[in-house]
Amino acid sequence: MGWSAEYAASVPNTISDPAASPAGAPGRPAMAGTLLNGACGVVLLLLGFVGAVVLALAESWLSWLAVSGGTGLVLALVSLAGICCVLFAGGRAVGWATSSRWGPALLAAGWTAGIFLVVGFGSAGDTVMLASWINYAFLFGTVAVLALAALLSEPDAAGVA
Repeated sequence: MGWSAEYAASVPNTISDPAASPAGAPGRPAMAGTLLNGACGVVLLLLGFVGAVVLALAESWLSWLAVSGGTGLVLALVSLAGICCVLFAGGRAVGWATSSRWGPALLAAGWTAGIFLVVGFGSAGDTVMLASWINYAFLFGTVAVLALAALLSEPDAAGVA
């Protein structure tokens, strides 16, 4: 038996026997890790919600660009594609950082809730977004790219999604 086989036999298997690892080791989740994951989830949910409300209120310039002529239309489409690409990259980065699908899914859920808030009516019947094709493309496009980022995120090695 070589030195590597002896070493492998002396190391406890924490994947099949979680009791073999001390608390806080990779084989057994610690209470602090669970709390940290919960706090991370709340932050991602709130980040998605606040980001959606702020960006939806600020995206009225897309409507103005879309009706301002040919150059404005091209700029609006390029800007919308850029927003969707940045959101997709952000969702994938969250998936990479959390090593799971729950991170981007919570970001997308917060984003969708924020979009629903902006689409609703105000107390006097006022609407925040106009019924314009570019606004609908923004609403559905951003939700779709965040959902796609959540679906394409790879779960961690243990298979926990």
